[in-house]
Amino acid sequence: MREEVIISFLNKLNGKIPYAIIHHVEGVFDIFGDIDLVVDSNKRELHNFITDFCRTNKYYYICHTIDLGAVRYNMVCFDKTEIIKIELDITYSNNNILGIKVNELLKETKVVGVKGGVFNTLTNENEYLIYLNKKAFKKSRINEYLNYFKRLMPQLTEDEIRKDYNKKLKHFESLSFRSKFYLQKATLLFYRFKENPSIVIGFLGPDGSGKTTIIKGIERNNPFINFEYYHLKPIRRKNKIDKTETNPHSKRNYTFSLSVLKLAYFIFEYNLNWMVNIFPKKITPILTVFDRYFDDVFADPQRYRYGASGTAVRFARNFIPGPDITFILSAPADVILKRKKEVSKESLLLQLEKYNKLAQKKNYFIIDVNRPVNDIIKDIILIILKHKRNEQS
Repeated sequence: MREEVIISFLNKLNGKIPYAIIHHVEGVFDIFGDIDLVVDSNKRELHNFITDFCRTNKYYYICHTIDLGAVRYNMVCFDKTEIIKIELDITYSNNNILGIKVNELLKETKVVGVKGGVFNTLTNENEYLIYLNKKAFKKSRINEYLNYFKRLMPQLTEDEIRKDYNKKLKHFESLSFRSKFYLQKATLLFYRFKENPSIVIGFLGPDGSGKTTIIKGIERNNPFINFEYYHLKPIRRKNKIDKTETNPHSKRNYTFSLSVLKLAYFIFEYNLNWMVNIFPKKITPILTVFDRYFDDVFADPQRYRYGASGTAVRFARNFIPGPDITFILSAPADVILKRKKEVSKESLLLQLEKYNKLAQKKNYFIIDVNRPVNDIIKDIILIILKHKRNEQS
């Protein structure tokens, strides 16, 4: 299906907007690769095209500005057996950081056939120029790419290629370029905050509801570029999966006074660490996942040795930042107890009742986990993508 989606997308694009694939067109169908494109279009025209294409085919996308004049779209589609993500890095403007003249590049292109698809690509000379630009900008070691450059421009000697590279490198290290670069980066922050390319999600549910398994599946099929995991609080830990107690319900609750003080400390702790660890990621394309969150104190107070009222927890929640979406994993009590029996059936039923109350809040979703894991993961990712579509459309 991946090949069919890529061929269909590029064929439709070719009928609307002039384009060319840059860098390694032979790997256009690679599962772990992205597709680099140049298009002769403004940002709005490009965005409208991709939005219409995805809506027509019931696909989804997440987008973020890479640099001024360049944008990434992660296009996601579903079939019966898998979740397919296609990464598109698109340079669309002459006002981009590398100074790439898109309309000049697309004046002369060539057609290449790959596994049943026919695609536009750059001439060898233009491919050489743009690739050299990118490697010099990143200060990549030229020796690692000499063979590729020689294949593109066999008439050039290695010394001539190095000379071209050093010339580009000198330009990117110049004061005039660096001044322009930092000015554009400052402008880029505005675009990133406006786009909000990140999302924070949380998972709640009793022990045995499958949180760890589902989170691992979400990470494998992550529609974003990056992934971060937190357990309960927005605090960085050395180990990805926090080592919790094997029997957290065995200890006695704190007194009423200590429990209220604990809530006050939670408010301070959550806000401070959210500002330090979560808020700065708002401008990066990252999926941040919480395995449990503060709401768990309301549903399962015994786990946290909390001895005050649920009303106090609900009041404290008003002062704590939270995930964009919270998933409550649920199943019949007998099913959960077969997986992990840490509390009595009566206690578990009470937890499930409280989780159901939480689900009445906005952007809280109950997920039935008494079914195949792959189906659960697809449903969760679909909810995430629909949420981002509403934000970015």
